[in-house]
Amino acid sequence: MFGIVVLAAYALLMIGVTLIFTRRATSAESFHVADRRIGATVAAMSVAATWIWAPSLFTSSEMAYTRGVPGMFWFLVPNVLCLIIFIPFAKKIRRQYPEGITLTGYMAERYRSPKVKGVYSFQLGALAVLSTAVQLLAGGKTLALLTGLPFWSMTLALAVIAYSYSRFSGIKASVATDVVQLGIILLGGALLVTLGLRLTGGLETVRAGLGSVSGEYTSLTSASGVEVLLSFGLPTAVGL
Repeated sequence: MFGIVVLAAYALLMIGVTLIFTRRATSAESFHVADRRIGATVAAMSVAATWIWAPSLFTSSEMAYTRGVPGMFWFLVPNVLCLIIFIPFAKKIRRQYPEGITLTGYMAERYRSPKVKGVYSFQLGALAVLSTAVQLLAGGKTLALLTGLPFWSMTLALAVIAYSYSRFSGIKASVATDVVQLGIILLGGALLVTLGLRLTGGLETVRAGLGSVSGEYTSLTSASGVEVLLSFGLPTAVGL
């Protein structure tokens, strides 16, 4: 019963935010790019919430726990730099293709090649399917563990909730709910950090754990730190 209440509350919150803060999309431009009227601050909050997806939560926790400071550093820094490096390219594409909607459309317009368009359609389509699946499966598994409800029913419920509000106003609904979700992430994180510090001995425990659970990963420039760079940091940076 508790799980159903939590899921229903989440659904009502997301759908309510969509109905209150957005209007039904009436055109392709409204649905896909919100008539290009999303402010910088709101857009940044949406990007931040989207970038904090399930693999980043799990991987960052794992690397901090097993690889200490180097593990967390080589996860965090490439992720931040990735978004910063995107900026000049995004601005250039916007200048060259001001009425564009997708990267695939930009490539098709610029290179006038069906093959190029096909490659980008396949790659970005596959990425969308796989990333959405990861989010839904991770969310469904987490809810199943917390509530005891069946895994597949939780995954399906999350998919239905996301589809229901996205169908109403497209990216405007996504951005509005992202802002709320970012607030939940920040408040939840602050609460967990506070409780964690209180229950485990405070900052002394944090300092004692900076070298990971094994205690050997204490520096970026040590042998173990360089090993983390070569085995995890560089592949992560290139992948991003």
